[in-house]
Amino acid sequence: MPGSTMTRLAVGTPYEDLGSATNAGMVQLFDFNNVAADSSRTQNSTGAAGDAHDNSRYGSPVVALEGAPERVWLVGNPFHATGAVHVVNVTGGFSSRAWLPGSGGVPGGASRFGWSFGGHDDLG
Repeated sequence: MPGSTMTRLAVGTPYEDLGSATNAGMVQLFDFNNVAADSSRTQNSTGAAGDAHDNSRYGSPVVALEGAPERVWLVGNPFHATGAVHVVNVTGGFSSRAWLPGSGGVPGGASRFGWSFGGHDDLG
């Protein structure tokens, strides 16, 4: 949220088991002012692209990106099909956006898309 003074930490745990899905992965979001009020996101969270499955390793890597008008976490999911990069709002909710190879203008044919990435705002 622009103007927010709250500091948050996102921790990727790509080898986290979810139910019967081994190494499905998750991202835990911590509020520095209240660590006990953590939340987590997985591919099974509302608004996420895809679903958790064995060895998808959601949360590998996690990168913070701030620009106008939002602040988000970019969450890699390189082992889900051909890979993906999900967008999670800093407040913890999904923005219902993801970059998926072969979808929405992202070229297809990728292997392990989302393994590594970075971001930069260009506000001039």
